[in-house]
Amino acid sequence: MIEILPRPDPALICTVDTARMERPLLRPAANEHAKPPKVLVVDDDRLHQTLIAHLLAVAGFDISTASNGREALEVAQRVEPDAVILDAEMPEMDGFDMIEVLRRDPALETLPTLMVSGRADQEARLRAFEMGVDDFIAKPVDGDDLIARVRAHLRVANAWTGRVRSLSTTVRDTLIAEGALASAGDPRFEQWLDRLIETAAFDIWFQPIVDMRTGRVVAQEALTRFHDGSSPAHVFEKVADSDRAVTLELVLVEASITAAASLAHGTRLHVNVSPPTTAAPELSELIDLSDRQVVLEMTERNLFGAEAARQLRMTLPVGSLLAADDVGAGYSGLSQLLEVRPDILKIDRMVVAGIDADPARQALVAGLVRFAELTGSTIVAEGIERAGEARSLLELGVEIGQGYHFCRPAPLVEAAATVVCPVSSDGNQPPEPSPRQPVTRPS
Repeated sequence: MIEILPRPDPALICTVDTARMERPLLRPAANEHAKPPKVLVVDDDRLHQTLIAHLLAVAGFDISTASNGREALEVAQRVEPDAVILDAEMPEMDGFDMIEVLRRDPALETLPTLMVSGRADQEARLRAFEMGVDDFIAKPVDGDDLIARVRAHLRVANAWTGRVRSLSTTVRDTLIAEGALASAGDPRFEQWLDRLIETAAFDIWFQPIVDMRTGRVVAQEALTRFHDGSSPAHVFEKVADSDRAVTLELVLVEASITAAASLAHGTRLHVNVSPPTTAAPELSELIDLSDRQVVLEMTERNLFGAEAARQLRMTLPVGSLLAADDVGAGYSGLSQLLEVRPDILKIDRMVVAGIDADPARQALVAGLVRFAELTGSTIVAEGIERAGEARSLLELGVEIGQGYHFCRPAPLVEAAATVVCPVSSDGNQPPEPSPRQPVTRPS
């Protein structure tokens, strides 16, 4: 057995019994043709990290390592581990914050996680389980026990994965037959799209955009939820090159404007559209019917040239705004920002994630804030999931934000009752508002 024992202040005393390395539990899995399970070991103590990694490698696991939560999240996206073993207390992003982010990522939310901690008190255990940890191991770590726990969690995960795959195959076959997952151009998809539009087989949900200083809701973004569970991203991607794209988007904009009439007075309405839809005369007619200011969101990669943007502004009712979505997600859009000069810049989640511990991300946002000041634009940060990210953005001069840290997307009834979102959930107050006055775009 390998034991990793805490030693005073705060190094480790390690004892290794090499004879026990031949125990069956420490040997690799019997199926030599199967790919070894991938385990990510996260610990800022290099000695502790190396010992656990070596122990698991001898037992037949494929090991990746990271020294803090932020680095681990990047590694997890790259290697897609089957399980994670992480320390509770680490610099930059500790184990608790890392678990919180993992559980909000659809691709990682079911990933088996085992937390190792020098604290064995009930408070630490309860906090870990409340955050979403699957197992909690107090130091000293017993090697046999650790390996047995990892394998047990992997067995459960694999069993559920098999069931989900079987169910997913059945659901997928059904949706293909009904047309939702049929290929673009397939008559079945066209028929499904016809039924969708004719029967309004969707709901409009809303996610608040808030003043991060107070939590006050200043806008709501309209989001589509199809009744049959089809992914909006998948549907819009397939319909993008079809002559039905404009029709579908106009139907959704109309439904969003109608539903938004029930939202709190004075809040803006954000809707997502593509460039072809902005040129449709029906769009201006729909916006004229709105009882509130409408913001047209387009992803950074879909922005168009300055001349087209100027023509669009001429056709829109006074007060309507243009927003560039997912700013910072790619390089090509930066030149378009210079041409289009959107009213609102929505900073992508990839830039926001971990900004409180990343000087490079902070520098990028500081540059965008300066760009916005000079062009009369407003900055909105999206995908904010932690209090630390919100505080860091406020310190950089970003006062408007959106994300799970404040409020999640909700159906109309719930959205209509939401006028304030909590500004912090960790007991810390955000910094004092910047004395900088907001810049208003000249008319």
